[in-house]
Amino acid sequence: MIKKQFFALVPVELKCDYLQNPLGIDNTTPLFSWELQSDEKNQKQTGYRIIVSSDIEKIKKDNGNIWDTGKVKTSQSNNIEFHGKRLKSGERYYWKIKVWDKSNFSSDWSNFAWWEMGPLKKEDWQGIWIGTDEVVSSPLLRKKFNIDKNIKLARAYICGLGYYELYINGKQIDDNVLTPAWTDYDTRTLKDMLYPFDNQHQTSKRVLYLTYDVTAYLKKGENVVGVILGNGWYNQKERNIEGKMHYGIQVMIFQMNIEYTDGTSKKIVSDKTWKTSSGPIIFNNIYYGETYDARLEKKGWNSTGYDDNKWEAVKIMKKPKGQLCSQMCPSDKIIKIIKPIKIYSLEKNVYVCDFGINISGWVQLRVRGKRGTKIILKFSEEIKENRTLNFESTDGENQIQTDTYILKGDGIESYRPRFTWHGFRYAEITGYPGKLYIDNIEAMEVHSSVEKTGRFECSNNLFNKIHKIYTQAQLSNLHGGVPSDCPHRERLGYTGDGQITAESAMYNFNMSQFYIKWLNDIFDAQNKKTGFVPHTAPFYGGGGGPPWGCACIIIPWYVYLFYGNKKIFEKHYSGMKKWIKYLETRTNHDYIISKEEPGSWCLGEWCPVGGEIKIPPELVNTFYYGYVSKIMFQIARILNKSKDIVKYKKLFKNIASAFNKNFFDKEKEIYSIGCQGTAVFPLVLGIVPKKNLQGVLKHLIRNIMIDNKGHLDTGIFGTRFLFDVLVDYGYGDVAWTILNQKTYPGYGYMIKNNATTLWETWEGKGSHNHPMFGSIDAWFYRTLAGICICPEKPGFEKIIIKPHIIGDIHNVNASIKTIKGIISVNWKLKKNIFILKVAAPVNTTMEIHGPPYYTLKRKKDNGKERIYYFTRIG
Repeated sequence: MIKKQFFALVPVELKCDYLQNPLGIDNTTPLFSWELQSDEKNQKQTGYRIIVSSDIEKIKKDNGNIWDTGKVKTSQSNNIEFHGKRLKSGERYYWKIKVWDKSNFSSDWSNFAWWEMGPLKKEDWQGIWIGTDEVVSSPLLRKKFNIDKNIKLARAYICGLGYYELYINGKQIDDNVLTPAWTDYDTRTLKDMLYPFDNQHQTSKRVLYLTYDVTAYLKKGENVVGVILGNGWYNQKERNIEGKMHYGIQVMIFQMNIEYTDGTSKKIVSDKTWKTSSGPIIFNNIYYGETYDARLEKKGWNSTGYDDNKWEAVKIMKKPKGQLCSQMCPSDKIIKIIKPIKIYSLEKNVYVCDFGINISGWVQLRVRGKRGTKIILKFSEEIKENRTLNFESTDGENQIQTDTYILKGDGIESYRPRFTWHGFRYAEITGYPGKLYIDNIEAMEVHSSVEKTGRFECSNNLFNKIHKIYTQAQLSNLHGGVPSDCPHRERLGYTGDGQITAESAMYNFNMSQFYIKWLNDIFDAQNKKTGFVPHTAPFYGGGGGPPWGCACIIIPWYVYLFYGNKKIFEKHYSGMKKWIKYLETRTNHDYIISKEEPGSWCLGEWCPVGGEIKIPPELVNTFYYGYVSKIMFQIARILNKSKDIVKYKKLFKNIASAFNKNFFDKEKEIYSIGCQGTAVFPLVLGIVPKKNLQGVLKHLIRNIMIDNKGHLDTGIFGTRFLFDVLVDYGYGDVAWTILNQKTYPGYGYMIKNNATTLWETWEGKGSHNHPMFGSIDAWFYRTLAGICICPEKPGFEKIIIKPHIIGDIHNVNASIKTIKGIISVNWKLKKNIFILKVAAPVNTTMEIHGPPYYTLKRKKDNGKERIYYFTRIG
């Protein structure tokens, strides 16, 4: 037998729990994934072998002393669950793989990857929670210690609530901001609630810590750890519109594990020996901003050689009841620096800067002036004709976001806030000494550091702009592992907004760990007794209704589709069942959901055209009851829950019958009031009687094209499904007509009025940075580009390519970096020839469809790209 001289398959991009070489995980059964490369056509994996070793020398010698799977015959290359020896706290583990190709030839071993465990048991934490007086806005904490041996490695574990910055020997440890991610930290007394929320004791709590490799920051001799604490969500008392939901004053737990080269070790932990002092941040609030008095700076406070004799001892604080868990979701970071496109001088020492785009973040200022000079920065999305800031779009006085800087008078000074963020395009600077030049001010765009994985563009420039303002709005609303509604007014993780944009977000960004974290928040917030899922998670007030809570089923479903993560179902299935059970208690005698929590109300189709909710909320509630019951049927089948398969199939049938009985007018062939949403919802469920289907569709098209002159009339939920329904039933030209409108109401109207992010309402009232109408962006990828997921083979194991020619679009270019690798689609229409170019990752299968009314004439391979030529029929 001739030995193969090359490897047809090469495993690359090894990931543990969707991350490359993660530090400090606390999942004892992590998931392994990898991509495959090959120069051969139609290659596929037929088997793999994973080995896990306890040290680097063993992995180099192919010794899997922790886990050796042996050869496993399968094409599966992601979500392989670890089942080796018990993992230990703080230990690093090395792993690598080899794979077998379609001819059963083995690859060489991959390069090794690693992951490292964090503290896994309560007793692993020897640090205690410490803090200071309530009157200190942003305390400084420091600890001096000595090292007299050679260091092998050092790890720091820290949680500072609400936010923290960590320094060792004067150097900041990372480039994260606004850490840790936001969770429901502790029990709290809820007062003056705008919306009812009972049985708080029935919910779960958790706090997140981060892990750092600090080996390079330490030295022999004296060392200093310094921490600044901010209020964040933990100590937020100023804004009480939704209710008073204060946890307590800032607290911190810290532990540094140092291993020496001689085999001994040392721990530096948070305890009563730490010292604390007030600092220059004299006010900080996530909603209202920050005040920084540079005259109060303590130079060198986080370094060696500083005299801290006048500092006070820290206080031992009450331990939050939340379980300490490792933060695996991406932290917020400063993503981009933006210079102003214009600076307006309003009067002496007053300027307004236009940064050209609506962002979340803050402004960094450089200034020289007299000691005690006060500079005030205010932020807004809009300006008035006289170029003063316009707060009307974000509900007036509630959204005057202000930072204040007081100069120390020591040369050129630089300032940016630490523990707040703002939503803005414009900044007003009052009290700036001298003339403000462009070089002295810049905006810093801040949001969760999710990886951009999607790209979409087409020949219709308006559609490209819609895509752009959606992605900008979505990124502006990713903070602390929570998808918020807006980055200024509320900043809350509304579950309704989150579930309708989840698919769009996953097409554009790597949201794997982000949504895993947010699902923990959602199920933490769920009432374990009744099954109720609140409208925001972590819970912080907010109205909604059943479509909001349905996020607890819809988002796991998308996580499964995009990432092939079946474990997400296994983890949360009981909570998902409790939600369905809760909905059952909200129905009347005939499966119609007419109520939610006592004292609350159901918003139904939120933010429709005109702002007036005309569709009965009962119709929208019951639609979602049916929609998630249908998903639960599929999930039960995936998990082989035979009784639940029967149960949810029957439930859906009963809901469908009740829906038609209560809302369908057979004579008029319309549902309820006969608007677009009332037709779309039953069409999505597939429950319109066959004999009435054409009549319902006829009324829908008439409503769009005649009654609304080619515009939509839907709110956030109807918009999510409208365009799919139109294309599915052969009315793609109508979908194009709606999207191509530049007059009110529609996306084009927003853009015509200079929107750089999506608005909260079609009219432009309220926030101008709300991603909830961004569900259209998934439609761009699914329908125009035609990149579809096969539910039977999720995680893009099978890729369905099914593009559509809509309106005047004659070219689409899109790609997605998936868990399998990059999928790219490029098509163009030349007269009656449709040319489709597709590239897909190794170890996937593709199902290719031409657009409607086109037939395949020929195809060819062009290296790694396949080209298909379709001609129009007739």
